[in-house]
Amino acid sequence: MPNRFFACRRFISVLLHYNGSLHRGRRCAFGAIHPLWAGLHTIGQFVFLVKEVRGWGAPEPRVPPWKAGRAIQDRILWIALERSNRACKKWRMSHLLIPEAEALLDKEFRVLDHGFVRLVDYMGGDARIVQAARVSYGAGTRTLREDSALIDYLMRHRHTSPFEHVVFEFHCKMPVFVARQWIRHRTARVNEISGRYSIMQNEFYLPPPDQIRRQSADNKQGRDQEEVPPELQQRVLDILRKDQQRAYATYEEMINDDIARELARINLPLSLYTQWYWQMDLHNLFHFLELRLDPHAQWEIREYARVISDIVKAVTPLAWDAFDRHVLRGCRLSADELGAVREMLAGRPNPLQGRRRAEFCQKVFGEEEPTNITPPPPPAESPSAEASPTPAVTKAGFRVRMTREEIHRLPIRHFTGAIHAVDSPDTVEKAVAELRKDQILGFDTESRPSFRRGESYPVSILQLAGQNAAWIFHLRRIGDGRSALWELLSDPAILKVGVAIAHDLAKLQAIAPLEPASFVDLSAVAARLGIQNSGLRGLCAIVLGFRISKGAQRSNWSREPLTPTQLIYAATDAWAGREIYLELARRDLLPAHAD
Repeated sequence: MPNRFFACRRFISVLLHYNGSLHRGRRCAFGAIHPLWAGLHTIGQFVFLVKEVRGWGAPEPRVPPWKAGRAIQDRILWIALERSNRACKKWRMSHLLIPEAEALLDKEFRVLDHGFVRLVDYMGGDARIVQAARVSYGAGTRTLREDSALIDYLMRHRHTSPFEHVVFEFHCKMPVFVARQWIRHRTARVNEISGRYSIMQNEFYLPPPDQIRRQSADNKQGRDQEEVPPELQQRVLDILRKDQQRAYATYEEMINDDIARELARINLPLSLYTQWYWQMDLHNLFHFLELRLDPHAQWEIREYARVISDIVKAVTPLAWDAFDRHVLRGCRLSADELGAVREMLAGRPNPLQGRRRAEFCQKVFGEEEPTNITPPPPPAESPSAEASPTPAVTKAGFRVRMTREEIHRLPIRHFTGAIHAVDSPDTVEKAVAELRKDQILGFDTESRPSFRRGESYPVSILQLAGQNAAWIFHLRRIGDGRSALWELLSDPAILKVGVAIAHDLAKLQAIAPLEPASFVDLSAVAARLGIQNSGLRGLCAIVLGFRISKGAQRSNWSREPLTPTQLIYAATDAWAGREIYLELARRDLLPAHAD
């Protein structure tokens, strides 16, 4: 009896000890976290294990009492490892062999006159990207179509970490000046031949005659597109060859005189060939190729990038296709360029000028800006038994009213100028000085939203927009600097325009005494013109022909700092009021006192 009691007590202590250690994050041999008691689901299994080890019911115990604890411990570990092994087989990601990659291994691809690129090793392919992306919910490789769609989604939305699970290693030989551009991509693992240990070979790069060009007139770091005369090409090649031979001859002379190799090498030119082993994951390799396949990159390194891209395309065809469509043949647009697209789609002229306009046209059109861009036709009306009634218009030619659905069909726009957040007292005067340079300012305020009847909060921010910039004043944080802002709002020489401004001014006066001057309420102007949509969104649609987003209207405006979405929303509200005023002024539709 004492022996049996000892065995049970020892078993329970071991069980609790290992259960607790695993729940604190220990890993078993197969790399998966499993409770060691996973095989003991029932009390019956518990009793069976103790009986098996202690030999209950037998004339003599199979295990001596002093060895019972170790035997039970070993039995528990054995059960846990067996279950862990079975579980891990379900999740194991086996080594992938890509036939296309196997055919390319150790194959030398010649580049330039003496250089080459050789695929030494690789890890993974398209299937590895898919497995890495789906590991969170355990789904492995599915159909080729589903895998292609997943990789396309990852590339399109810049979810880059699954691409880092594919790795390439190359053996490359290139001129030193190419290597110095190449090494700028610092996310690789590189081992380069050392001139301190090895004697450098008499191999130098000579450019092809057709690549000998003059300096580009518009690219400070590139060559021109026109070839030079053949006699000049030959003269340049003779100069390069002569200097290379002389430099290597002096290098050999110093080596023969037993001068240290680290000193003998220092006069060798950048055209000398060097070698390295270069390893990089696919995500960073795509970034390398994006930059080095670009026409603005130097021709020599583009040749290496072209060969590497062919290898990557063979090993990961699905990932390459997504990279080619979304990155190589895609483009990124700035906020100003996106605004230009919207203007052109609406049938208005491109607002960009100079070099920025030329770069925009090169991105979007690949050539000069086309002149035949017209706004898209309105959507065809669905046939009905009765013709749709003609919308009512005012005497000035504006729609009397637009429905929510009609407004939603309009293109969306937002403020694309500079946005300045003013959140300290010492920056208010500078901001006000900049605002005084404009004679017409868009005006609006934002408060923390209230969701209960009778609940109200003071004004959180005040926004003013000029022609090219908008200023967002955080009223609580500017403190005593508010006086300069209040003087601007009371200045009769500066016109302030907004929509439904009476309520805004009343809440500002509740913060500090204010005598507003030269304010124009566009809601009142719209009512005189017969426009029933008196809100800012409706007036933008009717007067300007576009809509603005109101998605951030109910956000927390008292937060610090404001989010970029909130800043754009606030600036757009102030800017839109100014644009409405200017359009009405252009049509000479403003009352005399507002002119």
